[in-house]
Amino acid sequence: SESSESESSESSEKPSVKLTDNEKQVLAMITRPQTNGRPNNVYLHGPAGTGKSYMVKRIAEAIDAGYWETGIVNMKEELLGFTDAGGRYVEPECVKILKHGKDGKALTIMNFDEFDGMPNGVTLTWNNIFASRRFTTPQGTFDVHPSVRFVATGNTTMDGADEFYDRETVDKSVKTRWLFKSVDYDKNVEKKLADADIVAFLQGLRRAKTNCGLDLMVTYREFTALQWAKAVIADGIMTYADALESCVFKGLTDDDKETLRNDRMIQKLIDRQNVWACAL
Repeated sequence: SESSESESSESSEKPSVKLTDNEKQVLAMITRPQTNGRPNNVYLHGPAGTGKSYMVKRIAEAIDAGYWETGIVNMKEELLGFTDAGGRYVEPECVKILKHGKDGKALTIMNFDEFDGMPNGVTLTWNNIFASRRFTTPQGTFDVHPSVRFVATGNTTMDGADEFYDRETVDKSVKTRWLFKSVDYDKNVEKKLADADIVAFLQGLRRAKTNCGLDLMVTYREFTALQWAKAVIADGIMTYADALESCVFKGLTDDDKETLRNDRMIQKLIDRQNVWACAL
């Protein structure tokens, strides 16, 4: 049964993949069905660079599940296939997985990345699949394989564009098909990505840019980029200011940098002789 299959999938977490508390919550949402036995559809939302898709991949690895992912899709045919000029049906990998699961695994996770960036014509088509677990191609109508679970990620709560993300307003009927889980930056993860001076600076910078209302990305990528830059700086190839421009600011205006310099969070870091804040 789907229920027993889900329970066995969850209990088979690999010791080599130690999941965080947040990841364990998402794992339960994916693997534990509703009281009527139907699987949940799980939507992870949060700022860019918070590792939403990476989290889903880790969960798939932890429970030895099959994994498939797509980015923004503009036409439903990209996922469900089409009939070519010769009258032959072209079946994409997505349909094969919907029919059979992936690699014979007990559980298969299909991740629709940047779901809130897809046109409503696409999300409404998939809404029927999420609701009924049946799908239609030019070859006919089929049941979704029992092993398949649907996950999606996005930057918004499906309510349209905000000050940072130009996204679609997803139809309310689609939104109701999902369990929502907010994913934010994890300070413990950041401590593992970079040295203490980088962590202190970037976490302070994130608060400063929010205080100043600046559209500046401070994601996990910036932590790893500055950690890389430290070795280049040590070799005398790059200065701290060069590294900030290349790895963090990426064309930020001088006026915006001055605004950041004057923020209390950056001033505190300068008082503490943080080399990155001093370079700013």
